[in-house]
Amino acid sequence: MTEFNNFNNLLATKQNNHKKDKDMILYDYNRGVINMEYIMSSESLASYIVYLYEKEYHKTISPIKLQKALYFTFAYWAGFIGKSKKGQYVEEQIDLSPYLFEEEFEAWTYGPVLPTIYNKYKDNKLEIINSDPKELSISDTLKETIDSILKDTFEISDFKLVALSHEDKVWQMNYNEDDENHNKIIKREDILDEYTEKSFG
Repeated sequence: MTEFNNFNNLLATKQNNHKKDKDMILYDYNRGVINMEYIMSSESLASYIVYLYEKEYHKTISPIKLQKALYFTFAYWAGFIGKSKKGQYVEEQIDLSPYLFEEEFEAWTYGPVLPTIYNKYKDNKLEIINSDPKELSISDTLKETIDSILKDTFEISDFKLVALSHEDKVWQMNYNEDDENHNKIIKREDILDEYTEKSFG
């Protein structure tokens, strides 16, 4: 997607310029070292997004932008790792999980949503960090990738983000306007497959 210029610029610098993160520790700043299949909890990432947005814009992030920031960060990271396995963007495969967190998205009317985060944020029960989260202890590759995607996401309007998420096949395949409840799970493997094949340029 051309809207994600900061992310695309970052990828361009990674071509033939990557060292493998051999000593990466999968860490969650709320719970310590966690399941090696996932890098952090969805709540940890949501908290970081809320913190970063308020730091940059001096206002509270909207629920829609928070959800789309979570989705596109998850999706583009998955695609980046998927592409690295195919030798794209980097010289070596990146030995990190393509899945940032375990919780799966649901196909809601306004695009993919993490219901647990939605409800916690709506009810003011999401624990928000109050300072620069250095304790995230994630690799430079991961942090710069996350930050580049978030910078792009923050600059796009809420409903443009919704429209972009509606273009994804993983949402289209799992959303039916006629369903009584719009809560069908979007499989993380399907997000990985779609974004591995998606053109980032």
